[in-house]
Amino acid sequence: MSDAGANRNNLHREQGAELIYVSFLAKEDYEELKMMKRKEIGRVSLRAQMVLLSAKHWAVPRIADLFEISPATVRFWLRKFEKEGPKGLYDENRSGRPSKEVHEKEPTLVEGS
Repeated sequence: MSDAGANRNNLHREQGAELIYVSFLAKEDYEELKMMKRKEIGRVSLRAQMVLLSAKHWAVPRIADLFEISPATVRFWLRKFEKEGPKGLYDENRSGRPSKEVHEKEPTLVEGS
């Protein structure tokens, strides 16, 4: 991570906390976000696109409308990017139901007559 990434304070606030946007992207972060936008699937790609649009001074409500999500969700991911950089846009491990793995049954001995 770059020096700029180590000391993140990239969100610019206008009129309170409602209108925020990423005001600076380090070159390394920009390149990684562009790669994530192209190569990652689903939500991670969408989150990378949100940050890139925010860096182009798109307002939170406009980004939310584009992706049909709530402004609160956009702000959540912009703040997470501010704190953790591109790696913060990936899903964290979740607890829940264990995956269905196929286990081979161990042979059992049956006594015969």
